[in-house]
Amino acid sequence: MIRSLAGGLIPGVLLCVMPKCPFCLAAWVSIATGLALPFPLANGLHKTFIAMCVASVLLSVIFFARSFVVLRPMRTGKTHVKNDLY
Repeated sequence: MIRSLAGGLIPGVLLCVMPKCPFCLAAWVSIATGLALPFPLANGLHKTFIAMCVASVLLSVIFFARSFVVLRPMRTGKTHVKNDLY
């Protein structure tokens, strides 16, 4: 459960820190590496990074919710199977 929640933390932080426009992404890459990105490449990378981060966060939320729903009967101690031995 903790692992699925932590799996969405890194993409969530990246999504918050990521530049909001392709020009800013190109500037960040230029400052960090010294390489200039053409606008079409920066635009494609920007959209791809955003899509990957959103998909990763959504999958993490789905896995977390699924594990919570599946484990709920085990936490309460109630079982749905009748014990006919007693």
